[in-house]
Amino acid sequence: MAPEAPEVMTAKQAKDYLQISDSTLRRYIRKGKLKAYRLAGERDLRFRREDLLALLEPANGLADSELADSLE
Repeated sequence: MAPEAPEVMTAKQAKDYLQISDSTLRRYIRKGKLKAYRLAGERDLRFRREDLLALLEPANGLADSELADSLE
C-alpha cells in the first residue's frame, strides 16, 4: 500500500500527485482552479492536499458518465 500523500506539497509533489505537467499546474493556478501558497521568506509554491483532492472531484458531484448523460 502506498503511503498517504503529505498534507502540504511542493509543486513537484503536486504535479506528480495529479499526474500533470508544469504548464497545466500553472494554468490551474492562473484560472483559479487551484490555490497555491507561499511560505514567508520562500519563493517556492506549496499546495494543500485537500485542494488537490477537490480539483480531482467531478463537477457537481457527478461521475463522468452521469455528466455525459445529463448533457444529452
